Amino acid sequence: MVSEQILLYMGKKILDDTDEDMQKASPIHYISETTCPLLLQHGDIDELCPLEQTESFYKKAKSVMPEGTVEMDVLRGANHADTAFETDANMERIRVFLDKYMK
Repeated sequence: MVSEQILLYMGKKILDDTDEDMQKASPIHYISETTCPLLLQHGDIDELCPLEQTESFYKKAKSVMPEGTVEMDVLRGANHADTAFETDANMERIRVFLDKYMK
């Protein structure tokens, strides 16, 4: 299933990718001082995407982007696409973040 998603997104299977193709596909290489504010959220028991990927992205973004424009939440006990991301409390968290930068 993951390979099918990558095929739809990138136009080829992950096994066909060269290291250069994978570098081009990674958003970490496109972070700059002009990147829009980011709120990253990741479950600590995500079985699809390792938490370390988001932590690396966050660390890079914090080092490049203006102070205070990138935030990260780790949702304890949450898996990939978990309903924990849809709670009223988390929706409020997202609303507050968006209001901060979109009003």
